[in-house]
Amino acid sequence: MNRKVNAKVLGLCLMMFFVSGCSEGGAVETKKENPQALVEKVEKENLDSITPEEAEFNASGRAKAYDDETIKEMERQYADQEVAERQFFEDKDAGVSLNFPQNIALTQDTTKNNPNVMHLTMQVEKLSEIDRPGFDIDIARKNIAALEKGEFGEDLDQSLEASQKVKSLGKLNAQESLVLSRFEVCDVTFERKLVFYQNDYQITLTLNGPRINIINEMNNYFKMDEDNCGNEKIWDFNKQTNFYKKLQNNEGSPKAQEWFNLFDEIIETIELI
Repeated sequence: MNRKVNAKVLGLCLMMFFVSGCSEGGAVETKKENPQALVEKVEKENLDSITPEEAEFNASGRAKAYDDETIKEMERQYADQEVAERQFFEDKDAGVSLNFPQNIALTQDTTKNNPNVMHLTMQVEKLSEIDRPGFDIDIARKNIAALEKGEFGEDLDQSLEASQKVKSLGKLNAQESLVLSRFEVCDVTFERKLVFYQNDYQITLTLNGPRINIINEMNNYFKMDEDNCGNEKIWDFNKQTNFYKKLQNNEGSPKAQEWFNLFDEIIETIELI
């Protein structure tokens, strides 16, 4: 980098880069930019106004040192802003931590979630205390053994079979799946789930999608059944697998795709401690 950046403009960028862009005249634009890209943008916009003195300064190598230090400072502030926009979850006994956006509510019980609002649910259960219909410590031990071999194991919910896969978390594997309905024909659910085992705990992460928004935006995957469900739209069950594949290909509606992709983003923040 050989271009000396106008100090006045650079100062404005330094203050505002994490919420906006900036131009040579200091005008604020409402978009977020990477610090490196922001400095390069300022350099390009000032290219025509270079003076002989600035040309000498650039040629001396001092400009590069000046710009590199400025970029480092901007990156530090950028990172601080990113952290401020996240929430953090940690369970030291289970040895797991992760982070997620501030606008996502965190709960511990999926049954109490508002189905029309995106929620993240974290359930951390000691294996020795698990004993409920259809699932106990013996099934958990079988799933641990299956995952160690790279196999999905037994489904702990009523997930879509096409969505069941093994997800690597580095030193261990997890069950990843998608639940779209449970128990009866009228139920419509949007839950992406991850289940894994560590330190004799079962950790279940569930991200609920906004039900009404997704149904309205992708209504061709749903139908009416007035005899059984009144005027509520229900799944066209023959289209559930296609619905999943649509989202996998990043071709879903805005709200559906936001929910689907956010789950993957959260999974990438998991740290096993």
